[in-house]
Amino acid sequence: MGSNPTLSATCSKHRNKRTVRPSSPVRFAAESCQSGRLGTTGNRVCPQGYRGFESHTLRHQAFSHDFTETNPAGEVIDGALPPMSKVKAHFRSLPYQEVGTALKTVDASQASLSAKLCFRFLVLTAARSGEARAATWDEIDMQAQVWRIPSERMKASVEHRVPLSVQALDVLAQAYTLRDESGLVFPSPLKAGSPMSDMTLTKVLRSTGLAERATVHGFRSSFKNWTLEQTETPWAVSEAALAHTLGNSTEQAYARSDLFERRQTLMQQWADYLAA
Repeated sequence: MGSNPTLSATCSKHRNKRTVRPSSPVRFAAESCQSGRLGTTGNRVCPQGYRGFESHTLRHQAFSHDFTETNPAGEVIDGALPPMSKVKAHFRSLPYQEVGTALKTVDASQASLSAKLCFRFLVLTAARSGEARAATWDEIDMQAQVWRIPSERMKASVEHRVPLSVQALDVLAQAYTLRDESGLVFPSPLKAGSPMSDMTLTKVLRSTGLAERATVHGFRSSFKNWTLEQTETPWAVSEAALAHTLGNSTEQAYARSDLFERRQTLMQQWADYLAA
């Protein structure tokens, strides 16, 4: 019996054709992620992209074949992959070259005298908003030119001495006219005997058009950048000026100085720069 040429050619074609089996959804997702086809940032594999793709793939395959009514990938994938690190949002801050102009803008605004003085004092001392707003006269030593913030009002729960520049002392002299029974340096312009709210200074920035580019806290960043780019101040000194904790517990046990004398020079330089 003779062979059928057409049938032989067809059989030969199928014999030579490679059968490609689809890889599993998990394997495909892993290979795709590692090869950079999905979920990557630069040259790094992004577990979050892998997690999303794999979960979607497994769910699609399982649902389409009626294998399950729930997502088989969710908890398994979340447990197997490392957690994604959180991206810390930075406070908006002005370039230090513009801080002096910002102070003049606030001075010319319609804000209350207490708010304007508090804002200027905060910038001159590189203090946190709450530290400046709740400052009391018994913390101020005009003769020694120092502001002692008690530990209970500090983020690190450690007393912080702030050297006062000539310009900062001038702000305090003006603020003395606002003195009331509360003992607050910058009493609330709306509620007698109470410290001004955090929104008071924020409203000052909003009313002057500065809020789109800076936050109140962001002026500490402006100060830090100035120390880095315009001075030869050691890192430890500028960090101490911001009341940041330096080193671990062992290092702190040996390095107990708050570098006050060196910070005196630095804060006066900062005030002179802003006034130039």
